[in-house]
Amino acid sequence: MSVKLLVDTWERSSQCGAALLLLLALADYADEDGYVSATVPALAERARVSPRHVTSLLASLVKLGEIELVRTGGGGTRASYRFPAHAERKPTKRVVRPRAAAADVREVFDYWRTAMHKNAATLLDATRKGRIEWALRNYSLEECKQAIDWYAADPFSMGQNDRHRPFNDLSLIFKDAPHFERFREQAPPVHEFRAWEQPSLDGCVPMPEEVKELMKGIGARF
Repeated sequence: MSVKLLVDTWERSSQCGAALLLLLALADYADEDGYVSATVPALAERARVSPRHVTSLLASLVKLGEIELVRTGGGGTRASYRFPAHAERKPTKRVVRPRAAAADVREVFDYWRTAMHKNAATLLDATRKGRIEWALRNYSLEECKQAIDWYAADPFSMGQNDRHRPFNDLSLIFKDAPHFERFREQAPPVHEFRAWEQPSLDGCVPMPEEVKELMKGIGARF
């Protein structure tokens, strides 16, 4: 592990979220010359993401110049990467999204309240407001809705579990980056789970049979 490289990554990288966690994991495995040789599963465990997501992030980080590909993997060998020499790396300004607009916070809250069939008495308290603001600083408005869609489509999260209680509060959906990104990666197609946006004469919208089957499949994986 190169402590200098870890500090350099914190100070210079413009990445955030899972990409930053992966860079720090790479730095943790790097030698003093900046060379890294680690398995994808090991990096996935450190970065709290799936191996598939690690592979995608590695390719992106190479394109962005954060790391260099030294040797491709295959045939029983590991891929090797190298951090550019510290002197060659130009300091970059960390990307920080502006404070979430009040209208966006309200839109996410109302979307969640409708999707989870909450009544008008459900409050946008300080905890929920804080988690929505965190999510909007790190992810797009559409990604926030996709995370909510995933919970709304998951039987366990909606109360079909041994405790007979839902686990779908905003404090859980937007708990932290690993939780958010896991649900984002596994989110089903958005258009199949937004029936609640379409009004009907009696106020209820029947769920299509193909959606029910898909929901059963999602529940079987957990």
